[in-house]
Amino acid sequence: MKIKRDILAALTFFMLVFATTTIAAASPVVNDVSPSFGIAGDTVTITGDDFANADTVYFGVPNNGGIPCIPTVNNDNEITVVVPPGTPGKTVSVYVSRANDWGQSFGRFTWVTTPSVSKVSPNTGSVDGGNTVTIIGNYFLGTTSVKFGDTKATSFKVVNANKITAVVPAGTGKVDVTVTTPFGTSASSSGDKYTYVLVPVITGITPTSGSYLGNITTETTDPEVHPNKDIINILGYGFTGASQVAVGSNVVLAKDFISITDNKISIYAPALNKDPSKPGKPTTVDIKVTTTAGISNTGKYTYIAVPKIYSLSPSKGPTDGGTAVTINGIGLTGTSKVTFKDSWLSIADEATITSVTDTQVKILTPQEDVGSLYVVVKSTGGNSSIWQQGDRNIFTYTGLPTVNSVAPNAGPTKGGTKVTITGENLKEVQKVMFGNNAATAVKVVDDTHITAKSPAGTGVVDVTVVSTSGGISPISDNDKFTYQQVAPKVTKVAPKSGADVGGNTVTVYGSGFTGATAVKFGAKSGSKLAVASDTQLTVTAPAGKGTVDITVITPGGTSPVTSKDRYTYLSIPVVTSVSPTSGSVKGGNVVLIYGTNFKGTTAVYFGNAKVTVLSVNSAGTRITVPKSPAGVARGTIDITVKTPTGKSATSANDRYTYK
Repeated sequence: MKIKRDILAALTFFMLVFATTTIAAASPVVNDVSPSFGIAGDTVTITGDDFANADTVYFGVPNNGGIPCIPTVNNDNEITVVVPPGTPGKTVSVYVSRANDWGQSFGRFTWVTTPSVSKVSPNTGSVDGGNTVTIIGNYFLGTTSVKFGDTKATSFKVVNANKITAVVPAGTGKVDVTVTTPFGTSASSSGDKYTYVLVPVITGITPTSGSYLGNITTETTDPEVHPNKDIINILGYGFTGASQVAVGSNVVLAKDFISITDNKISIYAPALNKDPSKPGKPTTVDIKVTTTAGISNTGKYTYIAVPKIYSLSPSKGPTDGGTAVTINGIGLTGTSKVTFKDSWLSIADEATITSVTDTQVKILTPQEDVGSLYVVVKSTGGNSSIWQQGDRNIFTYTGLPTVNSVAPNAGPTKGGTKVTITGENLKEVQKVMFGNNAATAVKVVDDTHITAKSPAGTGVVDVTVVSTSGGISPISDNDKFTYQQVAPKVTKVAPKSGADVGGNTVTVYGSGFTGATAVKFGAKSGSKLAVASDTQLTVTAPAGKGTVDITVITPGGTSPVTSKDRYTYLSIPVVTSVSPTSGSVKGGNVVLIYGTNFKGTTAVYFGNAKVTVLSVNSAGTRITVPKSPAGVARGTIDITVKTPTGKSATSANDRYTYK
């Protein structure tokens, strides 16, 4: 027993010695110092490991300039200590020591003082603010505010003790940029100045377009092409001190400005392309103003080609004007005027403009005398030339055609009458009209005679002629033609029968139908009359009974009754009651349907369910359905009967309820 006790005591002693040795070997480790900056007298908290029995805190490396302090050990992982005096701006590592034994330090502390600003970059910017600047100086740790004059920065970020980035607020004039920390606010200095400037802003360009030749007036031998100098007015603010205006790739320097104020710059438009033979399509360029404050936003200016006419369509028209003419060409954008001039430029009457694109201008010609005139287009690019190659821009006014007589001056309504029209200025006639209908087989014999065949028509009409130039002969007592209409005749109707409720379309065949005003089914008038030709028309049958005659009424009379115009009304089925009036939703029961006109029944419908297995009594007044169909759902539906004549209408008498 004594031996066992000795062994146990020896083991216990060994374990105590080992444990004591292990604890003594662990050195204090500093993980963090909070706050990590401040001044002498501040209290900081040090966190880490193995702080038990720590007796000293060093600000700096122990035994190498580190400043020793007496700590308060809160627990094995936390110590508080009062900061000793130090050099502002200096950063040191903080160590914890126990019996002159210290471990690693990951904590740092910086002595700070009132911040100072030595530089702001950039030191100018827009009065609207919003740009970011970099502030250089000292002691920026813990910054709580950055101000531009009396206005706080929109936002800021402390990069390190010597650098801050800040978003500039709106402002005016020249201000100090100050930085505030818990230790004070930076004093004014020569390096903290920031100047607000007015960056130029373009609000409008007038005019917004002009000739691609710009201010050039000597590049063409034709003064009509581009007679005026093009001036661009740039509107906005902040233009004072502008050094240049960029118009696309062209730069106009301040010395070449026409005038300048803070709100407006006027310049002569530079040329986009000096070759008049290659105007190209409209080109939009950017306009920008440069001042000491910066470059403005972008304005837009469009260079337009000098107008050039390729063709006129048509190139002829009557002297009374009003001819619709399409001018084809280039550089027509912004056309403001189209004039008709003679070779001596003594006539300059304006046409009416109806539409404009870069390649087409549509006009209505003015009134002029017989003869040829030059068409000149004025657009934002200048004026088209009068003397162009060929006659591409020449419009010829011709006399109006007139009709003096029509022989013969009467014919049948079906047309086909060959007539001779005598008049004046008929050589270029391309169309002959009998009222609103065009004649056929038109032949221009000479300047005073035309032959043509009359189209179908009715009544008394005016015969007018239309020339290639668009002129139409005026109406007179000499141009009348009378259609002599005969009574219509019905030779066939299809179909020959229909439901007594009417509503079906019937086609009527025969002759003399032109100008038909009504179609009668017995004494009743049909509806929706449509005359397809002199021999065919369609009409919607009215309701009726029995067999009736279909007659056609025209200005020439009423068709005579014949056996070929007969139409028979057929009765549609009518349901007066059902028995029983209800049954299982599963179907399967016998249902009797009572009514009239059931002969020839092809189907019975229970709602939308079709039944074809059924029987009809000889009188056509009762239908037996041996097995009703299943219903979609419980509820009341209509039972309808279908025959070749039609389908029965729904009513309260045909109701059947699924239970």
